Amino acid sequence: MLVDQVAQTYGDGLKLPAFLQQLKPALRSLRNRYDVDQPQVAYDAPSNQAAYLLAYYPHYVRQTDRVLREAAAAHPGFASILQQPTLNATLIGSGPLPEGLGLLQACRVLGNMPVVKAISMDINAAAWSPARRITRQVIKDWMQRLAGYSKHSPLEVREQVFDLADAQPLTPEQQRSFGRQDLVIIQNCCNEVKHQPALFAKLQQILASLPCGSAFVISDFQYGATNAAIQSLLNSDVVKQHYHVLHCPQRKIPAVTAPSVLQQHLFERSNGLWARRVVKYRALCLYRHS
Repeated sequence: MLVDQVAQTYGDGLKLPAFLQQLKPALRSLRNRYDVDQPQVAYDAPSNQAAYLLAYYPHYVRQTDRVLREAAAAHPGFASILQQPTLNATLIGSGPLPEGLGLLQACRVLGNMPVVKAISMDINAAAWSPARRITRQVIKDWMQRLAGYSKHSPLEVREQVFDLADAQPLTPEQQRSFGRQDLVIIQNCCNEVKHQPALFAKLQQILASLPCGSAFVISDFQYGATNAAIQSLLNSDVVKQHYHVLHCPQRKIPAVTAPSVLQQHLFERSNGLWARRVVKYRALCLYRHS
């Protein structure tokens, strides 16, 4: 269970109710910071990581799952990617890797359980290491509950420090790495990039490096910065010439219901500690055809 894993990792031996009560200031801070474009969050703070995992991570898993399944329903090429026995994926700005779990859940709905060889790229890659261990354990526990599936985790992860706002072009090694990918997901991070022109340039470089038959997904809550990034891609020559635009929807889906222990000891109806009821996001899914 995610709550137990978070408490074991960040709780310093506190009993669960006391630990959750202790997280309220961190959660309130995250709520306030995420309320605006380009928030600045100290992700290396254990309390912020714990609050993030409990209050945001489950919704991000569902968001990835829904976006990928909708894209697969819209285009057979995208569906074929999710049905491969081995899938090379780069997850940018992925922090604790909710996209990895969401990707596996989407594949399972399509009747597949691939080995996902993932590269997790994040500017705070080292800081998020304890949270990624939690994701691995959550996936292992999930696999054990699925009849007919191996207990071996299907997610293999390599971590890399990567800054979407870096004005320097992709290195030849990075270009080659993207050139071997089946899928790139950038979720819930573009709004945190201050230097938007550098972000737009980096996204176009990534798109130019991907091989034919691959897919690219950018998905985020409806921030102005994210909408601007999506629009910049739709207007770019690389997308117009080489990509099929699968969909660019604005969506509202039910949030994951919080366990009762979180509702009792962490979430409140006021003071910035509410439990999310819906998730509103926008996504752009692209499939490279040439």
